[in-house]
Amino acid sequence: MRFGIDSADLAEITRAKEIVELGKVTTNPSLVRAALGKDVTAARIVEHHLEILKLVGKKVPVSFEVVSNTYNGMVAEGVKLHDLFSPYGNVVVKIPSNPSMDYDSLDSNDLDGLLATAYLRKRGIKANITLVFKPEQAILFALLRANYVSPFIGRQDHYLWKLEDSEKKHAREEQFPVTGILRVSDNGIVSGVSLVYSIVEYFKLIGSTTEVLGASLRNTKSIAETKAVGAQLATVPLGVLEEWVGYEEKDIEKLIIPQPERERQLDEFVDAINRLRPKEAGFVDRLIGYFKENHHLVVRYLRHPQTLDGMKKFTEDTVPAYSEMLGATASVE
Repeated sequence: MRFGIDSADLAEITRAKEIVELGKVTTNPSLVRAALGKDVTAARIVEHHLEILKLVGKKVPVSFEVVSNTYNGMVAEGVKLHDLFSPYGNVVVKIPSNPSMDYDSLDSNDLDGLLATAYLRKRGIKANITLVFKPEQAILFALLRANYVSPFIGRQDHYLWKLEDSEKKHAREEQFPVTGILRVSDNGIVSGVSLVYSIVEYFKLIGSTTEVLGASLRNTKSIAETKAVGAQLATVPLGVLEEWVGYEEKDIEKLIIPQPERERQLDEFVDAINRLRPKEAGFVDRLIGYFKENHHLVVRYLRHPQTLDGMKKFTEDTVPAYSEMLGATASVE
């Protein structure tokens, strides 16, 4: 498993290069704000992005995120990020698995992330799908040839702790037991690592070359277990990465996490999607038409409370200058 850093801070990225062979850098509006402050200018953000690319070199993939939540907005921003920065490095555009900000509406834009990814990939622009909390989300984007999908392990664990006992407080870095707790699951997913496990196993089944990038990793044990279930990449904060270097249990045996309820659901899902002939021309149109005719499946497969919460948080943390850099008039269209 290759390692990357989840940061937009130049000093942190420099330190990460010193302790591991850096395989990825991921940024987002929250991390840009943390690195540069809320009063930064658009020109300074462009300059800073170029500094990151220069620091890591042209081979290391660096993810920059869109901030719009509509198809047109994400496509325009994805192209802009590619055009601005790809001459200087290995740029990957981060697209949310579901950009909708309104789960109460039948006319919401749940499908716009799929459409934007299909557009960008058709034009050779790399895509990293963020805020993944369901294996179905990951499988759909893999069929659209996304380069990476990013299941959020720590956030999934935190969500399961809330399901287990909404009143009890848990430290942000406290891991949910990897094989779960009796009678606690998120639609069959029993831990953050088990989410990664399901995605990895079903990518093998469908023959996908999309890489699974473990995100939101908050402790060394989670890293070891994410490695043991077969993720190709992990991006972590610098502090956790430094702890990993001295961690004594790096090489644990391959983990197998039985989830019979989830496997049955995923088998049915894959069978349904295969009937849409994903390897034949016109698949995207058939897929979108399928979901528009069956809105209950949008709710089942593409919506997750943590995806929605993540969209809201990134929106709140986006500085106006980031949107200005991308040519947007607001942080969310």
